[in-house]
Amino acid sequence: MKALLIFKLLILIVLTGCSTREALTDNNRGRQPGLPVLENSFIVQDQKVPSEEFRSIQFYAGANPATAPIIKIGTGETFTLRFDHLSASNEMFTVRAEHRNADWSESNLFEGFYMRGQSTDFISDPVQSTAVAPNYMHYTYRFPNRTFNFLISGNYLLHVEDYRTGELLFSVPFMLYEDQGSIEFFIEELFGLDSRHFLHHQPFATYIHPDFVMMPDQDISIYFVQNQFWGRAREATIRDLSESDRIRMHVSREDAFPGRYEFRPLRMQNIDNLPTDFLEVRKDTEPPTIIRDRDVINFGATPLSLGSNRYGSPVSDRDARYARVVFYLDKPDNISAGSSIHVTGAFSNWSVTENNRMRYNRDTNQFEAAILVKEGLYDYKYVIIEGRTLDDLRLTDSFADSRQEYHTLIYYRDLQLNADRLLNIRSDFTR
Repeated sequence: MKALLIFKLLILIVLTGCSTREALTDNNRGRQPGLPVLENSFIVQDQKVPSEEFRSIQFYAGANPATAPIIKIGTGETFTLRFDHLSASNEMFTVRAEHRNADWSESNLFEGFYMRGQSTDFISDPVQSTAVAPNYMHYTYRFPNRTFNFLISGNYLLHVEDYRTGELLFSVPFMLYEDQGSIEFFIEELFGLDSRHFLHHQPFATYIHPDFVMMPDQDISIYFVQNQFWGRAREATIRDLSESDRIRMHVSREDAFPGRYEFRPLRMQNIDNLPTDFLEVRKDTEPPTIIRDRDVINFGATPLSLGSNRYGSPVSDRDARYARVVFYLDKPDNISAGSSIHVTGAFSNWSVTENNRMRYNRDTNQFEAAILVKEGLYDYKYVIIEGRTLDDLRLTDSFADSRQEYHTLIYYRDLQLNADRLLNIRSDFTR
């Protein structure tokens, strides 16, 4: 076994920096189309944002779309990937997985170190929709499976590619964990750190580690993630190793999370029967155009509920339709020249691109954007881009209580692999 490991390490040394596949181009490395690399992005490093022809992407563990894409390795649990391709033709796609470090940087592991069986798999046999304008094919793919499985835990990107050309079409992040050790978690509520959002959450974790962790101060890292925004994972940098079998860690006050992070609801399960916040449906266009009531900052806050749809819940029937939803936002007072406003949400997989940029209408003094959305339930937000910074707090309300989800992720730096394994995870909700 040791000889095999040494042989693999020698191969890795030779192959580091040389991939059997084309590396992601500079245009795709952490970029969202039409924008520079963004700080504070919702998406992780090197995650490819889909083009407009791939819609209603869902990716989750098990059977519940709200479940985070995290499973215990080697248990038979599976992930489910669902998406629509706006095309009338039956296409085939390939998938491949790429191991990443705790901070989502490249781990540079050769596929043979982390893949069991094939390094690629296929997505085919879609269900054709009965809806038109646009017509689409709905694809479902589940893994790990008999031929596409994994050897080690950690962070991963699943890349979906064109079968014929090998072009990278989009990526989704997922995690495999080992269930080693145990985690204790609590939130400290802080006030007065921010004039706009007076309540902050400072997460704390105690990790009782397994015996093979000899140097926890060097080998263990802990990250916290709020509301499954994996690109915003925050590392716990303050450590307490006063007890030999455990490590206590928390983020600094400066890295505390907003405690009342809010979403706006978009409820359009049926285009023919819409709630009162939709003003008009124009069926003479293809697809239909739906006019929403205007949104106003700091007015009519709608807090998160137990039924939150921040992950998206598109209607799964084959006759589900798409519509062009027009969003209106009253011009905020605190927008500087050169900045841009975008509307993003579960319907766009929380990507921020030129496709969801809002345009200012001087006649109405409003920002406007038309987004293609499938019938379903979604949450969304307005965000500001200034230079390379994404600000998702300035255009939100700051006074309503809301329920937050946190994930605590425990990583172990495996010196033999020179990569990060995910030893354990914990999920918690506030309130």
